[in-house]
Amino acid sequence: MRLDFSNLPLIEAAIRFTFAESLALGFETMFKLAERVRPDYAASDLPARELPPGQNVVNLMPVGSGMLFQKDAIRVTLQSDMLASRWIRSRIPGGQDYVRYPTLKVTAEEFFKHLAAVCGARPSVSVVNMVYVNFIRPEEGDISIHDYFEANVFPRRISAAARVYNVQESWQEPDSVDLTLDLQEATIKQGEQELQGYRFATAGGFRPRPGEEMAAIDLVHDRLQVFFNELLTARAKSWWALQVNE
Repeated sequence: MRLDFSNLPLIEAAIRFTFAESLALGFETMFKLAERVRPDYAASDLPARELPPGQNVVNLMPVGSGMLFQKDAIRVTLQSDMLASRWIRSRIPGGQDYVRYPTLKVTAEEFFKHLAAVCGARPSVSVVNMVYVNFIRPEEGDISIHDYFEANVFPRRISAAARVYNVQESWQEPDSVDLTLDLQEATIKQGEQELQGYRFATAGGFRPRPGEEMAAIDLVHDRLQVFFNELLTARAKSWWALQVNE
């Protein structure tokens, strides 16, 4: 299933691979990786290679450090514990449209292969995750956040609430896919404006077998498509101009 929206208020989409063990990301490894992905990706946050007096080799990156790569609207983050490819809508009005899932996946896969090449072995992945984040601004008048979601999405008391501040639910499906729904009041800045609304995230996770990371992220993505379609009311689908392609 593929969901196409003309007006979806999507502000972020991301794929993440969490490593089973922290990688020993030395300076040599990071510089080699940066060289492999140039000129397609510009690397930032590359640590200065400063050696203490009398020391010729630095084996590990400073604790908590990492690298950020950028190409058009996609950002790739590498840290010792994870690799992520992410699209974030520009805060400037008219920012670049969502690049779509295949581009996010291919980007993550390319970096995963490059990382395996410079490390000399394929990193072991414990969990793959994907998340979609939307920023919903209920229309003026009688429209409320409840008009966007089916009645069975939230607990009964929440469904009847005059105002919703924060709702989070998380569970595991029969096929071992973890799903999370997170709705919270939020303010975001767009240009010089501060916009009030709701940050709504749907996320999925799965623990893949070795070598099946890409198939696992496909599974998570497909489940999130079905999940999101089931959450929305007919009115929300109409407002956001949904088209479902099987």
